[in-house]
Amino acid sequence: DGDDGSMVHEQILASSWPLFFFILRDRMAAKPEVIPTLLPVAQELISTVQCNINRESSSILLGSLSVILESPDIHSAKLESIEFLWNSTSELLPTFAENFGLIPARRASIQSSNQKHESGTENAIIQAEVKAFLGIFSFVANGIPRKPFSDGPACETLFKLGIIRTATSLWSSEISSSSHDSVGFFLLSCAFRSKAIASYVSRLKSFEHQLLCLVEKSQIAEEKLWKIVLSVHELNRSEETNTLICDLESFLSLATVSMYPSMRPWIDFLEFMSRPFVIRLLLTWPYLEKLVILLRKLKSSLSSATLKTETERAGAEDAMATKDRKQRVCLLLKRCLCSLSGTSINKFD
Repeated sequence: DGDDGSMVHEQILASSWPLFFFILRDRMAAKPEVIPTLLPVAQELISTVQCNINRESSSILLGSLSVILESPDIHSAKLESIEFLWNSTSELLPTFAENFGLIPARRASIQSSNQKHESGTENAIIQAEVKAFLGIFSFVANGIPRKPFSDGPACETLFKLGIIRTATSLWSSEISSSSHDSVGFFLLSCAFRSKAIASYVSRLKSFEHQLLCLVEKSQIAEEKLWKIVLSVHELNRSEETNTLICDLESFLSLATVSMYPSMRPWIDFLEFMSRPFVIRLLLTWPYLEKLVILLRKLKSSLSSATLKTETERAGAEDAMATKDRKQRVCLLLKRCLCSLSGTSINKFD
């Protein structure tokens, strides 16, 4: 009877453990302070049921960690919880790296398949997995909470595990996929944190083509940021940097004309430039002073100019939206200039 009861218990656990796990996941997403207590329980649950974390269970962990990281409550969580989550996620990186490395082959299999319906379903699954992987890898790339300058070594770990290699493969071969931009942005963030990664990506045969694709898709900000990171890491020639400065001047000056009423390229550019790990790297750039001059010039132009755009002529509501975007750019400029000059934002003129 004891053996029968144990067997029934195991069967119930084997069929119901995902439900228990998802209850734990939702609890952690809603209350991040319980992560140090519940995350080990969730991992132990998987290990107990499946003996070890295999591909199936790691997929469940992948999706669950993604849900937790996307929770709005995670941004206000205590550092202890974030640090515990970071350490636990880092321990799973080898398994995640292995499964992430299978995606290019799975992509190739889809492209050679004649079953359009099945291919579409599998492609959607892969797209969701890539998004989840990138969210987790980006979280790890931020480095250990409460430990300054740990993001560089964290990115080096991603590099050693083959994660960067797989990401570049997806970036080079999946230009038309919906995940292409996210992969490129992830690589750009890692490149700013690691000269080795920047060098590796810049040596790709398709790298120049990728930059052209960014321009064609009006992702001008990202194209400029790639050129900046190569210059800061001294991976290009001095004449290329001189050309870059001229390009930046032209790019920034376009913010005062009606070519892009949404002002999205400059918002994207300045939001990225304001990130601490980017500021930290720019402070070592020999061309920093020239960059600051260009940013100050743009701030002055935006402060004094009245933007005459098609949207302003279309109606008051669109004009207000354009004004709000202009103010957003001015605020980002101020934040970026304060960080680069070491001035308090309250004292900055």
